[in-house]
Amino acid sequence: MEQKYLELLEEGKVIDALSVLRYELTPLSHKTSRVHQLSAFIMCSTGEEVREQASWNGKESRVTLMEQLQAFLPPSVMLPPRRL
Repeated sequence: MEQKYLELLEEGKVIDALSVLRYELTPLSHKTSRVHQLSAFIMCSTGEEVREQASWNGKESRVTLMEQLQAFLPPSVMLPPRRL
């Protein structure tokens, strides 16, 4: 959800990003300090500024995210990379 939020901010879809923050990230009540940190990125005016402030690689970070998920989830839940 954090990836989704940052991608929306990068694309300039602030209202959609705010919606993700309010209705998807905040209700989890997990890592509240990180949610506060993410909320500060709404003030960024460009996608480049979002990437810089968040120390984030943009959409290219999806690959890293998938690798992290595969390390935690069993093969029966996740398809191996490049399977399809």
